[in-house]
Amino acid sequence: MWEAVKKPRKFETVPYPWEGLNTATYGIRLSEFILLTAQTKVGKTAMLKEIANHIRSETEKKEVKPGLGFLFLEESNTDTCLGLMSVVANKPLHLPDVRQGVTEDELRGYFDAACNSDRIVMWDHFGSNSIEEVLSKIRHMHNLGCKYIILDHLSIIVSDQSGDERKQLDEISTKLKMMTMELGIAIIAVIHQNRHNEIRTSESPEQIANITIKLHRDLED
Repeated sequence: MWEAVKKPRKFETVPYPWEGLNTATYGIRLSEFILLTAQTKVGKTAMLKEIANHIRSETEKKEVKPGLGFLFLEESNTDTCLGLMSVVANKPLHLPDVRQGVTEDELRGYFDAACNSDRIVMWDHFGSNSIEEVLSKIRHMHNLGCKYIILDHLSIIVSDQSGDERKQLDEISTKLKMMTMELGIAIIAVIHQNRHNEIRTSESPEQIANITIKLHRDLED
């Protein structure tokens, strides 16, 4: 093993939008499974879209530009696209009073910047949230050139299945981790916490993930 371990390891890395998180994690690396967790209404999906837009922007600079796969299972692809456009515009385009102040040409500019690219792959998922279908779609996205996959969220996948939710959460977490290593991709996935700030039903996802990011904020502020 000496020949292997004596060589400095080189990682293909994309930074997070926040320097403090980059200091703690060294950025987003391929072949890693990253878990983002918080209670409901804390802002997990909003944070994911900030990360997604930053990955898109940073990888534009690369000679070979990787694709990004989006599986936002709690919303339509239209809402996902509007969310990504809102990050580019730095304003909430889904709100009617904000939308009234945006011309169609401006809206098209935000759309072209955020979503109008062959590098962006979104899953039209309604009615098909089984574990095997999700894993199959991630593999398909990889085959289309996606190296960064964002999955929101694991909790809704297992809640759609019959049987033992804990075992299913363990199963999909393990398979996602193995897939990152097999395919050389980065998967950033969300999972919900219960009221005690613990991942629902199982500790396995935290143990399996390379990095777990826990979000907190004052919900009464």
